[in-house]
Amino acid sequence: MKIVIGNYPSPTDSRNLILNEAIFHYRTRQKLSDNFAIITKIQGLETPPYRNGTGDWSGADGGYLSAQFYGARVITINGVYLEHEALCDVSEEIASEYDRIARLYIRSRLPIREKQQIRIFLNNGLTYTSEGYCTDLKMDYNRVTDGEYQITLYCPDPMLYLAASDGTQGSEWYEATLYKEKSVGYVNPYELPVAWGTGGRSTSVDYMGDYAYYPQIVIQGPVTNPALMSTDTGQVFSLGASAENPTIVEILAVDENGAITDSRIHTAGAYGTNEAGVNLGLLADSTSEGYGATANVTMAQNNEGNWYATSVIIVNAGQGYTVGELLTLRAPDYIPLVLSAGQSLTIDMAERTVLVDGVSRSYYINAGSEWINLVPQQINHIVFTSAEDEDTKTAIIRWRLAHQGI
Repeated sequence: MKIVIGNYPSPTDSRNLILNEAIFHYRTRQKLSDNFAIITKIQGLETPPYRNGTGDWSGADGGYLSAQFYGARVITINGVYLEHEALCDVSEEIASEYDRIARLYIRSRLPIREKQQIRIFLNNGLTYTSEGYCTDLKMDYNRVTDGEYQITLYCPDPMLYLAASDGTQGSEWYEATLYKEKSVGYVNPYELPVAWGTGGRSTSVDYMGDYAYYPQIVIQGPVTNPALMSTDTGQVFSLGASAENPTIVEILAVDENGAITDSRIHTAGAYGTNEAGVNLGLLADSTSEGYGATANVTMAQNNEGNWYATSVIIVNAGQGYTVGELLTLRAPDYIPLVLSAGQSLTIDMAERTVLVDGVSRSYYINAGSEWINLVPQQINHIVFTSAEDEDTKTAIIRWRLAHQGI
């Protein structure tokens, strides 16, 4: 077994801390040592520590277990170092190279307050990765030419991730294409040649980890109100909501800057709740150059229990609008998420974030949405949908193979 600690991509790069293997200079490839940081013992590669919510019943026999969670993983590496050149003259060029002095080599690769990748190479060819901070380093100075060391690494994520056998950085990530749900096949009766519709109802993700994993979803615009569903767990995650019959405001007049000076209700709309309020946004068509308009709408309830607009007062006139444009009321419960071409949406189910071009848009998450996870040791089926036929037809799902221990 060997362990490599550090963020340089190549696991043979001597700027990483390499334990239990020969070390070569990262530029000249000159061998600096056959093996002067030897591993003798490793703790913390098994199942992470359990956190148990337990207690005894008051006034009754027995107790209870309310919840169980994994705690952070702590990896402790014990070993010995061999100081081959401790008695040699290091006053010349090599004096500045920690690589040649075991104690300095180990210490200099374990900085404080820096998260580092940890790559674990097993003799059977399997490689696992984690990330952690060095929280303790001990190196007893027993003799001039050798001594013992102990490295303690705190890994906030308790899982270990299977990577490529060569340990290349990033090789622990897998990805697949999600195809937007749509009808497939061809229309019957048909005319030759038949135009076969490709796509599908769901995308299969073969997840071979042994712990449920929350993936990343990347969608490139254009897309409106994307939604995802796992048919295996029943979890649904959706962004943006549009009223089936929204209130539409028509622009009747603008000034020289395109600020709205007159408007009227074009469509009264129908909502399940009273959406009247001050400074509700007005959403323009994606081709419009107008922005910034808000309105105060009053509403009344019809016999069917739906709320419709009865009057509209422009609060902020905005700018860049043109006469005849139709603006949709951005009611709090019915705000659509619209991405134009070139924009990128990233949903990180593990980190619980929704980013559009790197900026948080978590307020578009619809009530009742669940963060979707991949079920271990089976093929998972993910359905991708959106509101418009003209939207992008695919998305990317990214995941890692999470393991509870080795």
